[in-house]
Amino acid sequence: THKYSNHCKSSILLNGKEILSLQQNRLGGLIPTSIGSMISLREFKAFFNNFNGTLPHELGNLRNLASLSLYNNQLEGAIPTEFGLLTNMVFFRLENNELNGTVPRELGNLSKINKLSLFGNFINDVIDTEDPLCVAVRSSMSTLAVDCNMVECACCCRFSNLRNCGCCDERDTCGDLGQR
Repeated sequence: THKYSNHCKSSILLNGKEILSLQQNRLGGLIPTSIGSMISLREFKAFFNNFNGTLPHELGNLRNLASLSLYNNQLEGAIPTEFGLLTNMVFFRLENNELNGTVPRELGNLSKINKLSLFGNFINDVIDTEDPLCVAVRSSMSTLAVDCNMVECACCCRFSNLRNCGCCDERDTCGDLGQR
């Protein structure tokens, strides 16, 4: 076994694994791009660590990925458009990082998405009712959590299946998103 308290080494990653759980380990450094070659991966949990740098676009290769939890790190830059290829994604949590840019419209391709949590970042955007993300909201999403003062979301509170909405008025909250 390998023990790393400060840096995640790509040598500890093995193909054939369905779950990679690295949460709450004080790991730091960049997320290894080699994780993108773990094609059988269904869950990647690395929340409450010290990962920094940009999100590797190679993670878009993980077509079986259903849960991505990278919240509470120091990740920066834009959300890669390749994440729109993760069509099996159900839980997608990137809150409380230092991400910026806009919400990639390609995320509208995530037809199975249930929770999309992006609050606590520097994402500025306008999501209108014609946006592909609104289609996802109408079809399967129950939680869309973004910063109200940075993302204007015209569609998210108009549809009854959205139980937790973090981009409307004071009555709507991000709710208990759990640790998925």
